[in-house]
Amino acid sequence: MNQFDKFIPFATIAAVGGLAWFLADLLGVNKKDVVIPDTGSSLPRERGKTCMYSYPKDVARKLFPQLAAQVYDAKGLFIDNESKVIDAFNRCKTKGDVYLLAQMFSARYSMNIYEYLNTFMNDRQLTIVKNRVAALPCNLK
Repeated sequence: MNQFDKFIPFATIAAVGGLAWFLADLLGVNKKDVVIPDTGSSLPRERGKTCMYSYPKDVARKLFPQLAAQVYDAKGLFIDNESKVIDAFNRCKTKGDVYLLAQMFSARYSMNIYEYLNTFMNDRQLTIVKNRVAALPCNLK
């Protein structure tokens, strides 16, 4: 009997647990949904006005989980696809949409979207995203 034989059961359990976690993540089992509020203090405010969403609720329920997944999938193991992130933010028409995207991302992946973007985007790319968000109106006219 080898001195490492006593660690084999623990290594097996860890490997099976890691595989289960990977499969659950791949199948979307551990992802949560976000409630889309109509109005209220949870929405961002600008100059005393509440920023609203530009999409109807039924469209937003389908679109924003896809956009959150698009942002999450932009980070690759070896190659990142920053254009996916910029495209996701370009699909947001108001600051309320960006807020909903950030909330959906946070609920599904348990991390802040901007902190996540800092892990793989350079300063120039982050500035493009921040300028895009800053230029968005609070509400559509």
